Amino acid sequence: IKELIFILYTFSNSSPQQIVDFEFYPFNKNIIATCGRESIAKIWTYPDYDLIDDMTSAQGYLAGHEKKIDLLKFHPSAADILLTCSS
Repeated sequence: IKELIFILYTFSNSSPQQIVDFEFYPFNKNIIATCGRESIAKIWTYPDYDLIDDMTSAQGYLAGHEKKIDLLKFHPSAADILLTCSS
């Protein structure tokens, strides 16, 4: 749990807005998706070794929402499918 808290702290410091939801990719433990008030979902890859510095940029971005993203979920059995929704 200590590692999870540090990872989320690192990603939240790299995002200009508050993180609303996050999801770990079920097929690779080093990939996490985050979303927030900036209406963009971000895909992050973090190393197996300890994180020393804050992550500075996401590996990928998913844009298209007009409002903040409230929820995101990876498909549990199909690779590379991410659901995002906003209210």
